[in-house]
Amino acid sequence: MEVSYGATRAVDGFDLEVATGEAVALLGANGAGKTSALRAISRLIEARGGFRFDGKDVSGLAPEELARRGLVHVPEGRHVFPGLTVEDNLLVGQTSRGKRKALFSTSSIYELFPTIAPLRKRYGWSLSGGEQQMVAVGRALMSAPRLLMLDEPSLGLAPIVTRAVYGALAEIASEISLLLVEQKAAVALEICQRGYVMLSGRCVLSGSATELADRGPCWTPTSATGQAARRRRQWARHTRPREPGRHHVHGQQSILSDRTSMKGIELMQLRTRILCVVIAPLLIGACSSSSKSSGSSTASTAAPVSKDPIRIALMTISQGANATPGADNPFKVAVDEVNAAGGIMGRRVEFQQFNTDITPQGASTATSLAVQYKPDVFVGYGVSAGLKASISQIIGAGVPVIHNALAKLATPESLGTQLSFRLQPTVAQFAGAADRFLFQDKGVKSLMVINTQDSAPTAGAATILAEAKTANVKTDHRAVPPTVTDLTEPLLATKSLGADAIWSWGYPSTDGLLVKTAAANGFSGKIMSFGAGTAASSGLIPPTLLNEHIYAISPNCAPALIDTPAAKQYTAAYKAKFGNEPTTSVANENYDAVYIFKAAVEKAKSTDGKAVGAALATTDHAGVCGQEKADANHNLEHSVFLVNFPGGKATLAKLVADVESPY
Repeated sequence: MEVSYGATRAVDGFDLEVATGEAVALLGANGAGKTSALRAISRLIEARGGFRFDGKDVSGLAPEELARRGLVHVPEGRHVFPGLTVEDNLLVGQTSRGKRKALFSTSSIYELFPTIAPLRKRYGWSLSGGEQQMVAVGRALMSAPRLLMLDEPSLGLAPIVTRAVYGALAEIASEISLLLVEQKAAVALEICQRGYVMLSGRCVLSGSATELADRGPCWTPTSATGQAARRRRQWARHTRPREPGRHHVHGQQSILSDRTSMKGIELMQLRTRILCVVIAPLLIGACSSSSKSSGSSTASTAAPVSKDPIRIALMTISQGANATPGADNPFKVAVDEVNAAGGIMGRRVEFQQFNTDITPQGASTATSLAVQYKPDVFVGYGVSAGLKASISQIIGAGVPVIHNALAKLATPESLGTQLSFRLQPTVAQFAGAADRFLFQDKGVKSLMVINTQDSAPTAGAATILAEAKTANVKTDHRAVPPTVTDLTEPLLATKSLGADAIWSWGYPSTDGLLVKTAAANGFSGKIMSFGAGTAASSGLIPPTLLNEHIYAISPNCAPALIDTPAAKQYTAAYKAKFGNEPTTSVANENYDAVYIFKAAVEKAKSTDGKAVGAALATTDHAGVCGQEKADANHNLEHSVFLVNFPGGKATLAKLVADVESPY
């Protein structure tokens, strides 16, 4: 199997098989190619190679047909339906079962995951990350899978929740074949019989779980020889003999891989990559002699390993309906560049991503996990209420936070710390720039304002209504829940008002629903939105509905649409790594966040939180999003990008520069 994203080869020759009744682990660090391999097997992305399932060639089948045949994929990030209850999410799984005998009912799922039994009437959006993972696995089991593929089921979960999820997987492993992608090797090898280890899209090691556990000293600085094997014996009742039937993926037989920790060391991905490159020549023969000709480019660009890496906690909405695939790509580009150039003060940069969700509870839970990682800086937090709910833990950690929250409650004064810095325009900056564009440039005279009932959207709507009143623009207003599923009434009110335009401030899911509802109700005026760009790239808005009358504030800057040296260099680097230009749906400002933090550490000559904070307060950085300079309120960004979609393609409608914020 081979998988490429443009010029970048994500999986470079891979030969994998899973026998009937077998549990197989696919191990490796972040970026090793594990997720791409799973997505290729389930045909979610294009790949070269032959794919056989139950002895039949399935290379040309669509993902939904594979699911109907029993090849079921639980992707990274859970992806529960936020507007459905727990029970309804589980019942959705039955739709792909076909004529196969049911292995699980909702009752047996609740027995397997007793945590979600009392939550059966709760909506998906209100669940914690661990609860969502249990629902996602339960939904897959309801489809009676022949082969269940799980991508990073422990990602972002607390240790106690990870144990609960893997305890359930150990129970079902006696009935269902498993292919398990995981960075936490020790956890995965407890329930699997065999494993493959990946690095840069290839395999460097394969063997039984016991053999892989016994190679612990080769994988990490900490030996775990035999420990996973002993834990596996505690679950011996779940071990099953191999049966004749096999599920195969045939490729060109060079499998390289990465290795992750054997004793619960969760975040060794970057450090581990270097160790693997050093010992790769010793391991390639364990997988395939043809691997010898492949080599690895990682060794020539990686920074030296440090015993004391600099750690960054990346706090984003990485799961659910409001997550954007690849939103963290800009951050990864910056980290790779910094490490290739020698790191920060000679120390390698590591990071881990934590899912903050859209709720304050979700952000607080993610922060409690992130604090255990002991980061030197927090980056992210796109929801103001989530940052506010997390700030006491951030203050307790004693390190800076470079955040993307927009509301007034995210100022240093409101948060109670001078170590907070905002790398996106504020609500006032976004609203002011868009309002002037609508009222002055486009001549809008009547306006419907729709916002979700969150702090930043509510504050934004108040600013829009006040500025509309000053400009003598007639308005009407609707506030809706963040999980709204029907916007028919606001659209009918818009038509009743005779509005020239709609100003929608919510989430990508809200804006996607608005554009579709507007089209269904015959509204042909202008739509200014906060998340239409992300909604479009996420598939929440059909391309046929995108046009020059749909505008979006770009909460993420648009370097691919501007002509500056920094933007051009970044766009070229991004395209070389991912095969496409960075869109406004990905967090391009987080690329700048890495370099701003790097400059502050080097200026402070320390990672001490207070010293770095003092350096950040003097930031003046020519970044891909423009000139980023800290003002008295620690706002770094002073430009607003407005885009529209003539011909369905995102285009820069206006770049409003030097926009100041009153807070």
